[in-house]
Amino acid sequence: MQLEKQLGVRLSHRTTRKLEPSTGKLAQWRCRIGDEIVYRDVPAAICVNDTDMETQAVREDIHRLHG
Repeated sequence: MQLEKQLGVRLSHRTTRKLEPSTGKLAQWRCRIGDEIVYRDVPAAICVNDTDMETQAVREDIHRLHG
């Protein structure tokens, strides 16, 4: 995957992204590559605009995968 090559890591799990409240746009992931902070659009399994909803979705997915 092109993004994994750019980040220098393998994305081995599904991800979430938040909608920015002020713009309604998807927030980018902030990553450190060496000494540089970069922002990337990461493919997401779910996009939400509420932190509690995001946390609940992640917990439910972890429970589903790991019992």
